[in-house]
Amino acid sequence: MYRITYWLLYGHYCYSLVLGTLHFRYDFNNNKAYITPFITYYTAVMNVLALTTLPWTYYTAVCTFLQKERVGRPVLYIFIAVKTLRLLAVALVIVYNWQRRRDILKFIRDINHLRCVYFARFPVPFEWQRRFEMKIIKNMLSGVVVDALRLIIVLGVYKNHMNASFVISNVLFSLISNILYLNMSHYYFFMQTIILFGNVLNRQLADIIKSAKSVTRLRDHQRCRKQYKARCLTLSRELDEVALVHIQLQSLALRINDILKW
Repeated sequence: MYRITYWLLYGHYCYSLVLGTLHFRYDFNNNKAYITPFITYYTAVMNVLALTTLPWTYYTAVCTFLQKERVGRPVLYIFIAVKTLRLLAVALVIVYNWQRRRDILKFIRDINHLRCVYFARFPVPFEWQRRFEMKIIKNMLSGVVVDALRLIIVLGVYKNHMNASFVISNVLFSLISNILYLNMSHYYFFMQTIILFGNVLNRQLADIIKSAKSVTRLRDHQRCRKQYKARCLTLSRELDEVALVHIQLQSLALRINDILKW
């Protein structure tokens, strides 16, 4: 992993902790996730603050929008609908993530266990690793840039109606809305990791098929019968292992879809 990718992931992790999106700590050195009392209490307080702040940010935004001249009804309805749906989505994500926090923790432990037990034996090609990291970097930076641009545009459009409560409410709205972005980023990262593992598994299966073709040449040689049987047993065990890991990857993909579906 490139150093820049590591620091971006670490910054993303710290940002998620500060906003209360993650309900556990992660040790990057030992690749272990665990729950601490401080994190539990902190995330609970942050989630409650976010939920209680939502009505105020909504009210301030609508009142400021109504102060702008020449606001038509269609524009007003669209603004209120978008604002309402976004805040309801944030509230839903906060409540649902809190209920599934132990499921997420178990998922992380299971995928780390599978990586250490099986995939650690097979090096990931440089091109695959680079493509994986570029997708993660683009996903993380795009969310930050889009939200920053949205905040700048709003402040620019309403500069004549700007006051302290308006600025604070919009900053808080951007921070709270980032819960949605962070949640989607976590889902994207997990799915890209599963896809990367799936590609490694496909390459391993291709190697087994290639080895099986070469083993068939030993079948017709009397002197190579023992070697033929030994190679067949080895390939059979490797194929069973690939099938088992494939089932586990499918299970992980279904689980993360269920955990972060909202």
